[in-house]
Amino acid sequence: MQLDYVLACGQSFRWHKNASGEWHGVIGRKAFRLRQTNDHVEYQVFPGPSADMPAISEPAPKNRRQSKSAKETASMEFSKTPAVIDPHLSELHRYFALETSLMPLYEAWSAADERFAAVAPQFQGIRMLQQDFVETLFSFICSSNNNIQRIQQMVEKLCSNYGAAICSLDGRTFYSFPSVDRLAGKEVDGELRKLGFGYRAGFLQKSAEYITKHPEWLDQVVKADYATAKSLLMELPGVGAKVADCICLMSLGHHGVVPVDTHVFAITAEHYLPKLRDIKSVTPRVYNEIGEFYRARFGPMAGWAHSVLFTAHLARFKKKAESSAGRTHNKRKKMVTPESVGAEHVSATDCVN
Repeated sequence: MQLDYVLACGQSFRWHKNASGEWHGVIGRKAFRLRQTNDHVEYQVFPGPSADMPAISEPAPKNRRQSKSAKETASMEFSKTPAVIDPHLSELHRYFALETSLMPLYEAWSAADERFAAVAPQFQGIRMLQQDFVETLFSFICSSNNNIQRIQQMVEKLCSNYGAAICSLDGRTFYSFPSVDRLAGKEVDGELRKLGFGYRAGFLQKSAEYITKHPEWLDQVVKADYATAKSLLMELPGVGAKVADCICLMSLGHHGVVPVDTHVFAITAEHYLPKLRDIKSVTPRVYNEIGEFYRARFGPMAGWAHSVLFTAHLARFKKKAESSAGRTHNKRKKMVTPESVGAEHVSATDCVN
């Protein structure tokens, strides 16, 4: 897994990278510090050890040096090994969906798709997070006609104004995500407008109010199949097809879902379905056609595959993707067989799972 991609590609809006290259963020009611090395990730949990939160003492693997004491930092191997000792480690395994092995998926997707094979060498280790449903729901209501930086700012304001303080790290205070009840108050609409949320303020407050008036709704969505869950989500103000699909993919475990935003539309028109280049707007028919295309190409984990293509298309990573695609193209000119091309695209040592 590569934190610099996974935590910066618009799946979650709770993570910040400091000058030392460490990622700070919140999962549930705990703050985490994550630091990636060449082959593993170290983590710390905050608040620190207390009477009801014992110190983490997960031992480091043999012959591997830990940069901090065992009481401060534990080494987390990204593997399929169940975490049964440390509950914080178990939480990270769930959050990063570490039960899913990426290597065979990347190999299958590279064999099935030329564009994926071109960008995969430079975009290894991209996973779909499995986040809290309520947090994902309200975070993506903020995403309407917005960019990642502004969404992150809005989510931060939601938490700092309506959540509970957890701790402070590097001069930044981290907060839990607010409860639905806290966002349902009539005053919240006006307060959020003053904080710069615009029309999204009404969507957030009215969605929270709807959920409080229908207490069975959350459980119905979580237990529903994809089509039903999407339909239920779209009952809320501010939740259209794309936002509903983001929520289904990133918090409800519907791994074949492909949210179609401007990036995905552009990728599809440029590399897959050139007929889309003349289309001025994404109608429901076009939206569904794009999703079905990716599911046919990449299979039941199409949402994960699309996330790799999506990340490679983001402006901050695009030059790297183009460089990777160029190198792959040049290598192909020297290849003799299709089998050798496939072997070049993804090697076992490239993937950090």
